[in-house]
Amino acid sequence: MLQGQNHTVRYCVEDAHNLFCPPVAIARFVGCNRPSLTYNASSTIQPPIAKKVPHFNIYHGQKYLDEYHWFRDNKRKNKEVLDHLKAENKYFAALLSPLKPLEDEIYREIIGRMAEDDSTYPTTKGGYIYYKKTVKGLQYSVRCRKRIVGDSSAKEEVLLDLNKFKEKHLNLGIRSIAKPKASRIYPGYYRQ
Repeated sequence: MLQGQNHTVRYCVEDAHNLFCPPVAIARFVGCNRPSLTYNASSTIQPPIAKKVPHFNIYHGQKYLDEYHWFRDNKRKNKEVLDHLKAENKYFAALLSPLKPLEDEIYREIIGRMAEDDSTYPTTKGGYIYYKKTVKGLQYSVRCRKRIVGDSSAKEEVLLDLNKFKEKHLNLGIRSIAKPKASRIYPGYYRQ
């Protein structure tokens, strides 16, 4: 339901196993008899307003006005842009702070349904088995291999552990790792 300037939205939290959708979608508009959370978006919280600076781009002979071109900061060093983004983040946090308990509950449910210590089914190549594993408390998976021997005493070799990178605000990912020949290890990764 929406009311005047103060938008009042009631969410009903369903049990995730009763829905055919991801747990994030368990907050839905009123329609059940479950406990609900009322969220009032106060009109006293005002979003930061970005200034408009006329800038024209010409593409294919057409002239286009882009009043927010000044936001373009690929090096992330423009103090004015960074200050505006911080103000937007502060506004967002203040506006959604009443929903923090619901956010925490959904997060705990998602984590509760995940196997934090797990590994993929191994693939075999060149006398080794290759797999990746997730470790509780670590953000990224670890790529590993073991030599195929008659017993299970083979030592695990870590090919790539993205959790070891110490750079701040690093966004890492892997598309694939080519299986190396015999004893050569050439893992590949990219940084964004």
